[in-house]
Amino acid sequence: MEYANLALGGLLTKPVIWIPLFHNTPMGAYRQGDYHVRPLQQEEEIYFQLQNDPAKSYRFHFRIMPDFRAKFGNYGNPFQSKANLILDSRIYLLSGLSVHAGILFPLNNSLDNQEMNIRPGPAMIQWFKKRGNHFLSTIAGLYLNDRYGLDLQYRYAPLNKYLSFGIESSYTGFYFWPRTGLFRKELNEFTLVGDIEWRLPPYPKISARLSGGQYLFGDRGIRFDVIRQWGTVDVSFYGSWTQGGQNAGFQFIIPIFPGKIIRTKNFELRTAEEFPWEYNFSNEDPSARNYRLSIPRLSDVIRQYNHHLWIHD
Repeated sequence: MEYANLALGGLLTKPVIWIPLFHNTPMGAYRQGDYHVRPLQQEEEIYFQLQNDPAKSYRFHFRIMPDFRAKFGNYGNPFQSKANLILDSRIYLLSGLSVHAGILFPLNNSLDNQEMNIRPGPAMIQWFKKRGNHFLSTIAGLYLNDRYGLDLQYRYAPLNKYLSFGIESSYTGFYFWPRTGLFRKELNEFTLVGDIEWRLPPYPKISARLSGGQYLFGDRGIRFDVIRQWGTVDVSFYGSWTQGGQNAGFQFIIPIFPGKIIRTKNFELRTAEEFPWEYNFSNEDPSARNYRLSIPRLSDVIRQYNHHLWIHD
């Protein structure tokens, strides 16, 4: 929205209301200047439905995303790493309903014994729904970290308030895709984690998040995160205490340079909007772990739309 204001410059003769979309769903109406957010009015909803014809404006979107994991401290091999490159795309079927799929190209692997074969990347179908301050994401498919299954995320997040809370649950299993074909185990891992996040009023770009429940490896406990936002970059520090042990570390989420590579009216090739990487003090204790989806989690998406980020700039 800031970039659009600068690009339009003196062409604006009256105040503008910006309506950003996520998964072809309006997130809210932001007023130019102070970026105060409010729900869409009925006439704005009608106008959006009339103007939003995907058949006339659809752009096929392809994304290049790295997948990198590393482990430090092995006596025989101090730095073990695994790097892949994923080319994927998302096709929007209806408002909020999309299919995501891609191809994974292995680059190196000194971390485990997985073969260096080109194979399907994360593939999933996602349904995103927003109603007022309630957000829901339902996903089924193949994820990173060799997990597949169902993933459900709900969040209550007024975009003009400091407090939000949510719950995430999944039912997943392990899968492997060697040269000989797909291998999978039955669904056998259940997670259920609730959280509450508070954006600090004097410093709204800093959030404190407390979560707790049952994590990926069946360990139960709590995790505390402190998150700092710089535009589209998030940096956080965390500590966790579960039945699997205690752990601490940091995470950063950054956009991948250069962003847009090619863009035409009907085609776009770009690098990933976000690349998350987490460092754990202990790589052995399965404390408060989760898998990556290859797309942003609901809490990370919604955090970017809070209008307090803009009014304190």
